[in-house]
Amino acid sequence: GSYFKAMQFCNKHGMRLASITSAEENVRLGKFAESIGHNTSHFWTAGTTLHDDARQEWIWLTTGARILYTNWYPGEPNRGSGETPEYCLEVRSIDDDIFTWNDAPCEYRYNFICESNNPNCNIPS
Repeated sequence: GSYFKAMQFCNKHGMRLASITSAEENVRLGKFAESIGHNTSHFWTAGTTLHDDARQEWIWLTTGARILYTNWYPGEPNRGSGETPEYCLEVRSIDDDIFTWNDAPCEYRYNFICESNNPNCNIPS
């Protein structure tokens, strides 16, 4: 679904759209996506610049924290163009174990990964 539908789904189920705070977590989430059969997939994270019209600052919308660790694909984020601004952060697999970030229009329909605050629900290492 869209970024907003993904956010709504996670919240409805007592979780939140995933944020990525380290290279290790980036690889772990990418491998998780591959393990469930989405190896060429795009998936939404909680990253966005919707709060900032000037698009100067990426944040994790679920926590409000500034995004410090990044793994942008070269040339990204590029803000999109014209009628399709890109305010939401997706992760995509471009090769085995290479999971890069891209800004994309929030309306695009992508897969997504929710995360839980419950330590017993974490993705296996």
